[in-house]
Amino acid sequence: MENSSASTTLQDSPVTFPADGFRVWPTIGLILSAFVLLLVVIFIGFLAWMLAHHGDQYSALRAFAGTPGIVAQGIGEIIVIAYVLGLLPAIAGAPLRRIGFRPISAPAWGGIVVGAVAMVLVITPLASILQTALHFKTPEAAIAMYLRTTGWERVLFVFLGVVLAPVFEECVFRLLLFNAMRKWWGFWPGAIVSSLIFGVAHAQAPFVPAMLASIALPLAAGGIILCAVYARTNNAYASMFTHASFNALTLLLLLFFPQLAK
Repeated sequence: MENSSASTTLQDSPVTFPADGFRVWPTIGLILSAFVLLLVVIFIGFLAWMLAHHGDQYSALRAFAGTPGIVAQGIGEIIVIAYVLGLLPAIAGAPLRRIGFRPISAPAWGGIVVGAVAMVLVITPLASILQTALHFKTPEAAIAMYLRTTGWERVLFVFLGVVLAPVFEECVFRLLLFNAMRKWWGFWPGAIVSSLIFGVAHAQAPFVPAMLASIALPLAAGGIILCAVYARTNNAYASMFTHASFNALTLLLLLFFPQLAK
């Protein structure tokens, strides 16, 4: 049944879905198939690179830790965006416009600014506190890769990080995962669980508890902010712009102050 709690603006979001929207098994099927599709595209890219370089899997693995791997991931994300948006109306029982693909209003722009500032004020200090408390410091793999790039590779990386990644992640984690969980359980459980999954999705080696805490938890907090922006504005573009603004600001800070990643 549709969650009908109206105790707060967030819980009483204008986004509504019919009773048969986001049925559990079709929704889980879409989530899992989107994940598998992304992996398949990346694997095909890896095989193509390996075959083009005389079947040397070790050089292919090294290459895929850099620009070729990022390009393959970007192609996969584009395909998954099209896949998710193509099936989301049927899964949600609502057209894309009702899900939030509409022009951004003036109040929504205000929400974007507030959300982006909130992400900066929450994620960065929280990550620093956790890294200090846990005596664990490692930059995100994407940030480390960004700092190694120059020229056209850096331009490509900025496009993927500021434009493509926010669209992909908002489609998967907010429009699909958060909307489904919000309908099943309400705003706060949906925001917390979907954001924890969002944070864990950014996990990287070494896969130890300190890594999960220092990387996944700050990003999960940022995910909750993005859920709030989307719920308050009822606009998919608002959370995408908020996400993109945070990523852009992060890359700008690293460009002028690379010591922040050390």
